[in-house]
Amino acid sequence: MDEKNIVLGLVVALILVLSLLTSTIPPNIPSTTSTAHSTVSSIVTDQTTHAAMNTVNGNATEIQVNTFNTYNELVEFMKSSIKPKQPLLPFARGDVVFALDVVPTPTPLLMLESSKSTVAPATVTVPTTTAALAKSPPEYSKTNVQVEGVDELDYVKTDGEYIYVARDNTVYIVRAYPPDIASLISKIQVDGMVKGLFVENRRLIIVYFEKQAPLTITYTIVKENIVVPPPYKFAPKVVIEIYDVSTPESPVKIGEYSAYGSFVASRLSNNVVYVILQYPAILYKDFVPLPIVNNEVVPPSEIRYFCKDYSYVFTIILAIDVENAESNEEVFLTGSSARIYMSKKNLYILSIKYPDYREVYVKALDIILEDAPENVKETVNKIMELNVDEYLKYKLIAEVVSDYFNKLSSAKRKEIMENVFNELREFMRERTVIYRFSINGLEIKAEAKGEIPGKVLDQFSMDEFEDYFRVATTETIYEPYAPPKTVNNVYVLNMNLEIVGKLEDLALNEKIYAARFSGTKCYLVTFRRVDPLFAIDLSNPREPKVLGFLKTPGFSEYLHPFGDRYLIGIGRAADKYGRIRGLKIALFDISDPENPREVSNITLEGLGLWTPILSDHKAFMINENKSYFAVPVRGRIEGIYIIGVNNGKLLIKGFISLKDPIRTIYIEDFIYGISLWKIKIVDDTTISEIKTISLA
Repeated sequence: MDEKNIVLGLVVALILVLSLLTSTIPPNIPSTTSTAHSTVSSIVTDQTTHAAMNTVNGNATEIQVNTFNTYNELVEFMKSSIKPKQPLLPFARGDVVFALDVVPTPTPLLMLESSKSTVAPATVTVPTTTAALAKSPPEYSKTNVQVEGVDELDYVKTDGEYIYVARDNTVYIVRAYPPDIASLISKIQVDGMVKGLFVENRRLIIVYFEKQAPLTITYTIVKENIVVPPPYKFAPKVVIEIYDVSTPESPVKIGEYSAYGSFVASRLSNNVVYVILQYPAILYKDFVPLPIVNNEVVPPSEIRYFCKDYSYVFTIILAIDVENAESNEEVFLTGSSARIYMSKKNLYILSIKYPDYREVYVKALDIILEDAPENVKETVNKIMELNVDEYLKYKLIAEVVSDYFNKLSSAKRKEIMENVFNELREFMRERTVIYRFSINGLEIKAEAKGEIPGKVLDQFSMDEFEDYFRVATTETIYEPYAPPKTVNNVYVLNMNLEIVGKLEDLALNEKIYAARFSGTKCYLVTFRRVDPLFAIDLSNPREPKVLGFLKTPGFSEYLHPFGDRYLIGIGRAADKYGRIRGLKIALFDISDPENPREVSNITLEGLGLWTPILSDHKAFMINENKSYFAVPVRGRIEGIYIIGVNNGKLLIKGFISLKDPIRTIYIEDFIYGISLWKIKIVDDTTISEIKTISLA
C-alpha cells in the first residue's frame, strides 16, 4: 500500500470507523503530552522553523543551502525528520564488526575489499578487411533526445563511422560505414551490467552496474565521526569508464569514476557527463550510512539540504569532463526521484511529495474533537501522556474517539467528515517538488525549489523555454461521498520555480498519456475511451489557454514533431469503447492549432503487438531529409517498419525482419536495424538487405 492510500485510509478510518485505526497507524507515531490542537501547532512550527528561506538577489532568487558540521548533527537532523527504518545488515554476506569508542582519526576509516583496478581491461580484436572510407563525414542519425545538444545515455551509439552496442557486460564496436567493409572489430568487457553509452569526440563512455563480490563490512565508530559503508545489495555501485577510441580496434581506458546508489539518469553536454544517482538515507538507531563517491566517503560537511522534510534520499550529481579527466560531485538531501529534465543551463530533479500521514492523523483528530465534551478531550490527553508503546496508545485513543463519534447523529457525523476534508483538502493534494540546479561544466549549484500539484508522466511532460519551466501533470482529487477523479494541468514557472501561469482541470477523469512542448505550444494526449489531442498556447506564459483539440479512437504514447506542420503519434489503436486493438501510427496536421486534424494513420492490428517506443523514446528514429521514420515492433511479428511521409500521408516503405529489435539508425543511404545479437544493413530506398553482422 502506498503512502497516499495510507493517508486516505487514516482519514476515512478516523471519521467513519475509528476502531480500524489500530491496523493502519504505524507504531512509531510521535507521542505528545499536549492537547491535540497544540500537537498540530508544534508539528507545523517545527516544519516552518527549519525551512530554508529564499533570499532575493536582484532579479534572481538564491536558495539557502545548509550543510552539517558533524556526523552527529546529521544523525540528529534525520532523527527529527524521518522515521527509523529496519536495518539492511542481513543482506550483507560476510562478517559485521562493530568497533565502539575508537580513538578519533584524522580521516574517516572505511574498510572494504580492494576496489577495481584502474588498468584498462583487455580488448578482443577481430581481424577485418580494409577499404577506403568516405572522403567527407557521412550524414547519420543520433540518439533521439529531447533537448538538442544534450545527449542521453543509450545502449546503441554511432559516430557515423562506427556503431557501439552494449549487451550485458560487453560493448561491441562495429565498423559500420561503408557497408562493404562493415564488421565487428573489437569488444570491451566490464565487470558488471552495462546501463548505457555515450560517444563524444573519440571518447567512449560506459556506464555500468558493477558486479559486487561478497563484502566484509566493518563499521568504525569514533567520537564525532561515524563511517558506514553502503548496505550490500541495496545500493549498487555505478561505474563510469572512459575510453579513447581513436583507434577503435584497440580502445584504451583513460579514466574511471564510481558512486554507490540507484541510477536515475545521465546526460552529456559540452563534453561533460552528468550522472544522477540516489543513495538511501536510512536511519537505524544512531546510524546513517553515508554515500560513497570514487571510493571515498562523502563527509557530512559536503552534504547539502534545503529544509526539513518527511523523507529523504541522498541525491548524488556526478559531473565528469571526458576530455580533461576531471570530476566533481555534489550531494543533496532531496525527495526520492525518478524524473529529471536537463537543458544546456539547468538540471531539474522532480520528486513526489506525499503528506505526512502522522500529521494527517493529528489534524483529523483535532477536528473530530473540536466540539467533543471536555471529559473526552481529557481522556485523550491522559492517554497521550501514558508511557506506553505508541501503537497501544493510539489504539486506546481510537477506542475513545470511536465511542464518542458513533454516538453522534448522522448529520453531525457528516458535518465532521466534510470539515475534515475541507481542512485537509489542500494539505492532502498530490504534489510534485521541483529542484533546479544550474550547470556550468563541472560546477553545479542549487538555485531554486518549488512545488506544483499533480504528478508528471515522463521527461516530455517538462520543458524549459525562454527562462520559463513548463510542466504538465495529472492530479487525482479525492472528495467525500464520491470516487476519486483525475484532472490534468499545465503550469508555467519562472526560474525561481514560482507558478506564474496555469491551466487546470483539463479532461476530467482522463490522464495524460503523451506530452510534447514545442516553442510556444504544448500538445497533450489524454485518454479514457477516445484520444483527445490538446493544442495549448503558451505564448503568454501567464495565461496558458487551449487553442483546440481533436478526438479520435485510440491514443498516442509518444509524440514527435515532423517539420513545422505535422506531429507524429505512436500509440495504441482502440475501438469506440476504449478496448485496445493493436498499434496505431498517426500523423496530425497542427498547422492550424485551433483545429488540429488527423490526416493519416496506419494501424497494425494484434493485441500482442508492441513497440519499444511506447516505453523508450530512444527507440524512435527519424530521417526528416528523406521523409521516413522507423518503428520497431515485437510480438506476433518482429522487426522494424520503415514508414514514409509523403504529402501528408503515411505509407509503409518496407519491413526489416529482425528478432528483438532495439534501435534503428541511418548512415547516408543505409538503414541499420539493431538487436542485441546482430545488425542488419538495408538500402533506404528499396529496404533490401545488404549485409548482416553478428554480435558474438
